Amino acid sequence: MLFNSFEFIYAFLPLTLAGWVLLGRARGNSPALGFLVLASLVYYGWERPWHLPILLASCLFNHYAALRLASLGRQGHTVAAGRLAGLAVAANLGLLGYFKYTGFVLGNLNACLDLNLSLPNLAWPLGISFFTFQQIAYLVDVRRGQHPESHLLNYLLFVTFFPKVLAGPIVRASQFLPQLGLSGLARPSQRDLALGLALLVVGLFKKMALAEDLVPVVQRAFGPASQGDLPEFYNAWLGVLAYTLQIYFDFSGYSDMALGVARMLGLRLPYNFASPYKSVSIAEFWRRWHMTLSYFLRDYLYIPLGGNRRGQARRYLNLVVTMLLGGLWHGAGWTFVIWGGLHGLFLALHQAWRRWVDKRWPRRRQGSALGAWAGRLLTFFAVAMAWVFFRAPDLPSALAVFKGMLGLGQMAPGPEAVSAFLSLAWRLAVVWFLPNSQEYVLGAASQAQTQEAPGEPAPWWRWRPSPLHLGVVLALGFWALGKMVGQVGQFLYYQF
Repeated sequence: MLFNSFEFIYAFLPLTLAGWVLLGRARGNSPALGFLVLASLVYYGWERPWHLPILLASCLFNHYAALRLASLGRQGHTVAAGRLAGLAVAANLGLLGYFKYTGFVLGNLNACLDLNLSLPNLAWPLGISFFTFQQIAYLVDVRRGQHPESHLLNYLLFVTFFPKVLAGPIVRASQFLPQLGLSGLARPSQRDLALGLALLVVGLFKKMALAEDLVPVVQRAFGPASQGDLPEFYNAWLGVLAYTLQIYFDFSGYSDMALGVARMLGLRLPYNFASPYKSVSIAEFWRRWHMTLSYFLRDYLYIPLGGNRRGQARRYLNLVVTMLLGGLWHGAGWTFVIWGGLHGLFLALHQAWRRWVDKRWPRRRQGSALGAWAGRLLTFFAVAMAWVFFRAPDLPSALAVFKGMLGLGQMAPGPEAVSAFLSLAWRLAVVWFLPNSQEYVLGAASQAQTQEAPGEPAPWWRWRPSPLHLGVVLALGFWALGKMVGQVGQFLYYQF
């Protein structure tokens, strides 16, 4: 079931919201939590019910493992606790690897060793990368001393909560579980409902009005490439830029909708995006793009590898290794490995450049607006080039797109080039010059609150209950709903 489907908007969401609130008021938190877990399982298993046992088995295993870890820690059995933590993390990675990477590994073994190994075609469970990483983080946190969740119902909701189970954000236990113990949990306020609806509509608008219309432009570049042909010069460039915008509007739109739905239920999820294409460096980009994954990679991979504590050469290596694994997390293919490797290389080069500049000009003044825009454009260009590997189905297709961009195919622009350029231009203006959804709602739908300086009035465009913002939300909502008629595309990150 998709967020941008009529059955979700007109049936599942209203029924779930009504059941949550009515049970919370009549029976209290526990029955309401049970209902929300049941609704989340229905949502997850709507299209592939045979994946439900895998999700539930994963939850039960990790819940028990965390309780056992905490028990061993209290008894002072640190060695046994360490072994159990290692085995539990390995089991999670094994589950992920079996479904997601077995075909990739066997394919490469067959190619290198002239073998004919095969397995049945495995469709991996939806959201497996997200709920596996979330539970690995939980196990590591418990091993580090965090108190485990003893109530199975709470833990099930932490993992299966339907707004985030398929494509994030990747939520930590410390961000989510404390909310479940609050009194009046299942009684969202009018502000919760209004803010959540605003975020839901903004996200739906991003998906349907800003992302979906770019699909034909993207296809004119990557379609011919996947067939072994070179795309035309203009189509190649426009297609790459279109995909750069499409994946942002699509994924950030999903994240906005997830945060909005959660807020309508009275729960808060962390933000995942903060205008990443406004970044003036690749390091800043990764602090703004898919933020919950970035924090996971930093805290559970980069820092344990040594971070920046073991010299510059080791720091650069840690960056590359972290991003290589981040690329593999997205998908089992050499294109994802190269995409991750490129970002690791970009980050290492950025750190080396900063180190060189700091040594040469230790007292340099803050950069100018022109310098900031130069950094922004360079970062945008580097990210866009890397997206080619992320989008292409294989390496020959990616190389064909690059050849088209170099003019090795046809050069004459097609009749659709002008309209595609204008479509990209106004979307770039939205990305670079308009406030993002986090700024629009003042962080009120997130746990990371942003506040005005004392006494400073909020900008006129910031969300508040008013006829103006009601009109904006209604206009965006009707526009998006109109786009949904006969055009309901899956979110790009559902495949991960």
